[in-house]
Amino acid sequence: MAPAVGAWVLTLSLATCWLSLGAEAACYYPSGKLSPNDTPCRDDTPHATCCGQGYACLSNGMCQATGEELVQAGASEFVRGACTDKTWRSSSCPLFCIEEDVDFLDGGNGVAKCENTSQDLYFCINSRSAEEASCEENRKLLFFPGMCERTLALKLRA
Repeated sequence: MAPAVGAWVLTLSLATCWLSLGAEAACYYPSGKLSPNDTPCRDDTPHATCCGQGYACLSNGMCQATGEELVQAGASEFVRGACTDKTWRSSSCPLFCIEEDVDFLDGGNGVAKCENTSQDLYFCINSRSAEEASCEENRKLLFFPGMCERTLALKLRA
C-alpha cells in the first residue's frame, strides 16, 4: 500500500510542477480586480507592472499604445496599467494615478503628456484633471526624467 501512495504523491508533485512552469503571474488593477488580458512587463522580479495587449512596457512604469489601440474611442497613448501585486504595496507597481474616488481603479488609467514643453511632464486623465492639473503651473503633474525605454512590447493576440 505504501508504494501506491508514494507513486500517487510523486505523480501529483510532478503535475503541480508542470503546471507551475507554464503559469504566468496574474495582474491586478489597484482595486484588486483581476486584469485577465494584461501581461507582466518583467519576470525577473517578485512583482512588476503589467500592460495590456498592444501596449509597450516603458521603463518608468507606464504602458504606451503601439498603434491600433489609439483608434478606439477615449484611448490615450499612455496608460497606468496593472500590477502583479494584488495589494499594490510593492514599489514595482506603477504607483501613480491611483487616487481613490478620482482615478479609474478597476482598469487602466489614461495618462497625458503635457504639450509645449521639453520636460517629461504628464498628468492623470481622471475626474479632476481638467480642474486641478496644470501643465503651465506645474500643478498635479507626474515627472519622469530622462528618456523612457521600451522594456517589452506586447503584441495583439490573433
